[in-house]
Amino acid sequence: MSVHLVHRTTKGSALKKEVNIFAEYTGLYGFIAKSGYQAIFPGVNQGKQVFYQGPRQMDNFSRRYYERELGAGIAPSPSLREHFGYTEPFRRFVQREDFSPQANEIPNNMPHWLPGDDYLTNFRVGDPYVKVDQGFARLPGAGYEAIHPELNGVNPEDYPDIHKMAILADVAPYSQEYN
Repeated sequence: MSVHLVHRTTKGSALKKEVNIFAEYTGLYGFIAKSGYQAIFPGVNQGKQVFYQGPRQMDNFSRRYYERELGAGIAPSPSLREHFGYTEPFRRFVQREDFSPQANEIPNNMPHWLPGDDYLTNFRVGDPYVKVDQGFARLPGAGYEAIHPELNGVNPEDYPDIHKMAILADVAPYSQEYN
């Protein structure tokens, strides 16, 4: 099986992204049309293309919106009588990022006690903070230290074992490092 690395801005992926946005925008009709198309023409190359991970994910509005899991909470209802509880129109414009495989083999500065390529999620390469929801607060670093002030100025390699275990239990519970 061959895997092809492609840049995110190829014409085919851009067109596919636009079709998915249109299908999401049209709601139930788009879902039915997309499901029917996928049933008739199953993806032959599905999962074979791997895209380069880009810096856009660091401050991506879509990722931040869906990480908050607001549900139906920030837009007025269609009757305009209630101020909260109907976010469907807004959700149709703010699309969730697709979960296509991404490649980024640049080593980072995560501590050695986080799992590497022997686990489902390799926290030692790429941007580890986008690999889990709310990663800035769940992985070692400034965000975690802001929540746990007793760790201010402590090198993540030297975190106390109780904090290492808490982080691993949260983001990598099935890893060798957690066991």
